[in-house]
Amino acid sequence: AQAIAAVNVSGCEGLDDWFEVMDEAVPQLRISHTSGTSGTLSFLPHAVREWEKFAQLRKMNVHNMQGPDTPLPDLHTIYPYYRKGYLSHVRVHEAMIPALLGHESRFHAAYPATLSSDVLHLGARLRAAQSKGTLDRLEISPQLQAKKQAFDQLQAEMPQHLAAFFDQMSTELRGKRVYIAATWNLLHSMAKAGLERGLEAVFDPDSFIHTSGGGKGVVQPEGWRDDVLRFTGARRINESYAMSEVVGGAHPRCEAGHFHFAPTVIPYLLDPQTSRPLPRHGRVTGRAAFFDLGAEIRW
Repeated sequence: AQAIAAVNVSGCEGLDDWFEVMDEAVPQLRISHTSGTSGTLSFLPHAVREWEKFAQLRKMNVHNMQGPDTPLPDLHTIYPYYRKGYLSHVRVHEAMIPALLGHESRFHAAYPATLSSDVLHLGARLRAAQSKGTLDRLEISPQLQAKKQAFDQLQAEMPQHLAAFFDQMSTELRGKRVYIAATWNLLHSMAKAGLERGLEAVFDPDSFIHTSGGGKGVVQPEGWRDDVLRFTGARRINESYAMSEVVGGAHPRCEAGHFHFAPTVIPYLLDPQTSRPLPRHGRVTGRAAFFDLGAEIRW
């Protein structure tokens, strides 16, 4: 806490500057944020060691480890988004790349740049103001407006950019084992772009395709899983229930469609009115809460 309080952030003009300064000043800490789909961004303090432990847990599944001496597979990652950023599912790359891939050259991002948290925050503010009918009162600095315009242009060009990216990846990595982890809507966009170009069964069947949800407010179209499997050639999609606030646990979904709690998290079911734990027997509905056994830093 003292190290965090001692950081001089007076020169920061926005969130992007603030995150960069905090990373340099408190190297044992890696703060991330949520997507802002609810209208606000939540800031989440996690220790570097927490991210590393999460990456080791994911490594056990992705590598199908039979023991500590299981050799590192010839594995590549395709990520249809940004290489860097402070959004939680982008932030995790810092830990995932060395743990799963061994080298940066095996990580292939559609955008090698850094995702702007300032722009994401502005998007959240715009959504909140629109829902309240106060868009006309929102003040935006010229610098942020310029960032927003550049981001909007990139978004408009995304379909063409991703199509070229997938063409390149399907050529370079055809038949190889890949690990692809993204929100379901990014996975589906990737698959549709590939299928529209006639690309099917592109990668090794043992490839590990993973999603933990995301895309709040967007209705999942029928057949999106089939599209992803047809494009990638993987045998299955590995789905889990997870949240940015709990780094230590991604709760996997089995082939029967049930979610199973990760052993690194203690789940609770709370009374929505009193926040007291409900009985652990029978069929009970309440508010979910999770105790992260790997937590090291919180505020």
